[in-house]
Amino acid sequence: MSSDPPPGPLPDRGPDRQPDSGAPTLTSIGWDERLHAHFELVAGERDLPGRIVRVDRGSALAATAESVLRAEQAAALLALRGVEATLATGDWVVIRPRPHHATAEVVAVLPRTSAFVRGDPNGLDAQVLAANVDTAFIVHPATGAPNLRRIERELAVVRESGAAAVIVLTKADLARESDEAVRGVEAVAHGVPVHLVSGVQGSGVDTLRGYTEGCRTVALIGASGVGKSTLVNRLAGQHVLETAAVRDSDGKGRHTTTARHLVALPGGGALIDTPGMRSVAVWGAEEGVSEVYSEIEALAGACRFRDCAHAGEPGCAVTAAMDSGGLDEGRLDGYRKLRREVAAFEARQDPRARQERRQRMRAINRGLRQRRKSRDGE
Repeated sequence: MSSDPPPGPLPDRGPDRQPDSGAPTLTSIGWDERLHAHFELVAGERDLPGRIVRVDRGSALAATAESVLRAEQAAALLALRGVEATLATGDWVVIRPRPHHATAEVVAVLPRTSAFVRGDPNGLDAQVLAANVDTAFIVHPATGAPNLRRIERELAVVRESGAAAVIVLTKADLARESDEAVRGVEAVAHGVPVHLVSGVQGSGVDTLRGYTEGCRTVALIGASGVGKSTLVNRLAGQHVLETAAVRDSDGKGRHTTTARHLVALPGGGALIDTPGMRSVAVWGAEEGVSEVYSEIEALAGACRFRDCAHAGEPGCAVTAAMDSGGLDEGRLDGYRKLRREVAAFEARQDPRARQERRQRMRAINRGLRQRRKSRDGE
């Protein structure tokens, strides 16, 4: 049985009500007029706005204006299919208290501005790792040679999600060739910001805090042992996640995060930490791949044949660029691999479902761009 407190009476559903039980105010973690308008369209008289801070098997923890409470999905939500059928950390939801029950009920999920979706290795299912993320920190250690192909893959997934991407190189205090690592990553980042930080010493962390200004949400993604938990604790200004010891031989740590958590940050904003991922399978990231490899896509437009596979066909502008030294062979190999994965994904999709997914992601991307413009005063 859960030790979480029952919801109890929740008479005030205003987002700025001072919460109990350590819950943040909803406004401080991103509640705004857009969300309020969506909430009013679907909420009943006693329903409450909330944000999912952690998803467990069969239930979730949600922050409301009153407290952090445990909630279960309503039957109508459970009947949905696809990525919309499951709750994700970061979701904004409509919560209905249930008198004399230990849990409340999530009766609706408000429209997501972004959804970070990971496909499983066999490509048969998908999982939403985090929702409503403004910026995703792609975290890699500055110790050793960076895994450029993985970074490209993660960039494609983040771009497809609708969130902005930032690359964070951690463990600067242990890195011997940190400048070289930054240059190598910048070569494939193509304008994506790259920051060198030390979660232990705190160097570079203030720059990262800037991405949470305006009560925005950031998420950390990356493999196990890259320093995410240490960075979360530094950004939060307190110990909120366990950290693991680091090996002196290679600067690598052990996996410590076992579930996705949303952490409210001092001064506003929120941070979502995700468990380490051994692999990152793309899930329909066609537009994300095109953005990450934009220079290859531009070259492909000059190929003689429209269906050119860039594998030595006559008149192939892509292989010509590689042969002349204008395109790195490893980067082209990464592009080919992701294109094959996207094509395999598309082949498995029902045409109607494929079109609906594309329209949904385009709407998310348009909405996020509009939000950025309004926040930046453009």
